Amino acid sequence: MENIDRKYKLWRIKIFAVTWITYAGFYLCRKNFAVVKSPLKTEFGFDNLQLGLIDTAYLTTYAIGAFLNGVLGDRFGAKVTVGVGLVVVVITNYLFGYGSVLGFLMMLYGINGYAQATGWPGLVKTMANWFSVHERGIVMGWWGSCFEIGSAIATAVATWSLAHWGWRYSFFVPALLLTGITLLFFIFQKDHPEDVGLPDIETYRREDKNILEEKNGRLPFKTVLRDVLSSSTVWICGASYFCLKLVRYALMFWLPLYMVERLGYKPDQAGYHSIIVEVGGFLGGLVAGYVSDKLFDSRRGPIAALMLFGLGLSIYAHTYLTLMGPLMNAVGMALVGFMIYGPDSILTGAAAMDFGTKEGASTAAGFINGMGSTGAALQGLIVGYVSQKFGWNYLFYLFIGLSFIAGSLTSLLWNVEAPHKKVNP
Repeated sequence: MENIDRKYKLWRIKIFAVTWITYAGFYLCRKNFAVVKSPLKTEFGFDNLQLGLIDTAYLTTYAIGAFLNGVLGDRFGAKVTVGVGLVVVVITNYLFGYGSVLGFLMMLYGINGYAQATGWPGLVKTMANWFSVHERGIVMGWWGSCFEIGSAIATAVATWSLAHWGWRYSFFVPALLLTGITLLFFIFQKDHPEDVGLPDIETYRREDKNILEEKNGRLPFKTVLRDVLSSSTVWICGASYFCLKLVRYALMFWLPLYMVERLGYKPDQAGYHSIIVEVGGFLGGLVAGYVSDKLFDSRRGPIAALMLFGLGLSIYAHTYLTLMGPLMNAVGMALVGFMIYGPDSILTGAAAMDFGTKEGASTAAGFINGMGSTGAALQGLIVGYVSQKFGWNYLFYLFIGLSFIAGSLTSLLWNVEAPHKKVNP
């Protein structure tokens, strides 16, 4: 048993690391477009609505991909679905750096969006296979930093490339880096503990022996799919994430341009400053994970609801903090990031794993992420239109309302526990 413990611990560290690096790597070829919007406007004369069309192409296909790839992740495993996605992302980003025509850029970013959508459901599925329900809040709180830190690093890489070599290298350099990460993924990724001769997670974690997740043999795939898609809890998480991800992606895709046009920042300065959102988000994800496991006994609803209401309040506060200079603007952005990424990591990470169960984790994560990405797809047109027609301030009022709606929805899950925790009669 001691040898199994040692081997299990070593492999869980490897799996945590390779999945973390892989999903962070996706952001290298996702966040770069936000950084180069201002140079694209200057070089090609694109307006906000045209830039919004590129965003919409990406996010529409990402939403479709999240729904479909979630199911494929449960059917074929992460090594296949995520591996193919990584290769396509590298190719489309490299080609994007040669583009200049709006339609061509929309097509490439649309393909990129579908391929990017392989990442989250497949990797969440892997984590569900390697970590049990009682530790997922904390583990996913740390693991969820992959898209916060990954986003920050991606922004820095794209901004540095822009400043030194021009906007095209904001796509060439990330594509090169992701190529290396893709090779690491193919070498080290293991979808299940059984792939390396270890028992499944329920057998290994003996304290979980009596939970519903432990079954003799795997459920038929159609049964897993039916159970996940008929779950009211999964639908509530998805509806909440629709609101949250619309806000999050609006900030992720447009914050640098907002700081240039509204606050007078230089393009590279705006790119670097926007990283502050992810810094706050890293802390938010950790706090949400620890609080959900330790304070709320692995219930995900309470902390998600509290932080979503906090997001609405922090966005309102930020509209005033921007008037007080760069330092207070940074404080406001960090607070917004803290309140965004906490419930974000809960809804699409621990909650998806819990309510989808280990067998349907990819489908649940894909469905919730797909619902969120539908909202994110709409933000491109909404932000482009509202910012150009009415000004930036009206967007923040919309974001406040969406935050409160999401908070109200997740509050319905306040006393809901994961089915894994209910003991068999």
